[in-house]
Order: sequence, then structure tokens, then C-alpha cells
Amino acid sequence: MQDDLLYTEKTHFASAEHYRRIHRILGIITTVLSTAAAATIVADLGKALAGILALLAAIMSAVLTFMSPEKSAEQHLGAGRQLGALRVRLRQVIGLDLPTLPLKELRRSISDLAAEKAAIDGASPGTSSKHFGSARKKIKSGLFDKDSVESPPPGPGAEARNIELSSES
Repeated sequence: MQDDLLYTEKTHFASAEHYRRIHRILGIITTVLSTAAAATIVADLGKALAGILALLAAIMSAVLTFMSPEKSAEQHLGAGRQLGALRVRLRQVIGLDLPTLPLKELRRSISDLAAEKAAIDGASPGTSSKHFGSARKKIKSGLFDKDSVESPPPGPGAEARNIELSSES
């Protein structure tokens, strides 16, 4: 579950980065075309050129509005942040609660976290394999740490809990 959270979180961050880049590029192109159209009118370089530039600027503006890359970026960023917070809570359960909680409560905690992840996934926009690959590459290169928590100190039944918990992930 920890790895799933890490990869899903970072994939959403990669998706947000991608959509922000698209928003910037389309926004710059639209601004340049609009400015060029206005400049050709002022410089009296010809009505046809000004009309073509104005038309291109309007098309780019429509594409930018239709695609809403900034909205997509915000949705992915929000999902990534929620998954990151959930990953912290899972680390707390593993690092702090595992040695002390009875097995039944531990299972309930992990089940609750899994249900919350499913809800976040269900409400989040889809991601692409390209963005997953980008996230995986960054994780494998060490850019993102798994924030691993050292194993809990052994206590009564700790080995049994570790075996039963690992089979659920």
C-alpha cells in the first residue's frame, strides 16, 4: 500500500506538471498572437495579416478554454496532496501504532486507509502511462524518497502482525 500511494501520488504530480506546462505554452502563444494582431493594425501592415493573426489568437484562446489545462493541473495537484497526506498517516500507523495496537484495530486502521485511498482515486482525474513512467523514473533515481519508516521494535506477536499485514497490501 505504501508503494501504491507513493507511485500514485507522484504520478498525479507529474500530470499536474504536464498540464501546467501546456497551459503556459498555449497562454504564451495566445498572448503573442493577440499582441502581433494588435501591432499589425497599429503599424498598418495590412488588414489580411491582422485578421489572420486575430483569428489564430481567437482559435488558441478557444483551445485553451476548451482544454482547461490549468483546471486539470489543479485537480491532479489536489489528488497528489491528498495521497501524500494519506501516505503520512499510513507511515504513522506502521511506525507508531503497529507495535501497540491489537491486530483487530490495526486491520481496521489499514482498511480505513485503503477505503480513503479508493475514494481519492475515484474522485481524481485519470493519469497516463507516460506520467506514471515519469514518476517512476524520478522515484527510482532517488529524487523522491519513500519516506521509509524503520521496522517497529519486536513485541508480543509482532512477527505475526507483520506477516498478516504484508499479505493485505
